Amino acid sequence: TPFRRIQNEAEVIQALKNVGFEIVVGSTLSPSEQIRAFREARLIVGAHGSNLTNLIFCDEQTFFLELLNERFFDPFYMRLSNLVGLQYDHLRFLCPDPSAASRDAEGIVNIDELLAKIHSLDTRI
Repeated sequence: TPFRRIQNEAEVIQALKNVGFEIVVGSTLSPSEQIRAFREARLIVGAHGSNLTNLIFCDEQTFFLELLNERFFDPFYMRLSNLVGLQYDHLRFLCPDPSAASRDAEGIVNIDELLAKIHSLDTRI
């Protein structure tokens, strides 16, 4: 999406790969491949966006960590997670441009905070 972009996305992806995550880009998968990816995941990390509606296909033991910019919170995926029995948490990322609209502001994920959050979730799985 051109909105809510993570400026250091490449760093985030590399950090996730380094701790064993498989990177999935929903728009490149067929619907059945998306369902399978979400059903088989035990810990999902994703930026707020429409592809996360696939959370409905997750196993109840799945943990979901949503990445949100610090100036915007939409509880939709928290509520969806609760409805389907997932464990939910979120991590706020820094939005350095104070003039950007809060919902669509670009931001920077703190990699150390992300990895610490993942490790804290992973110990509960």
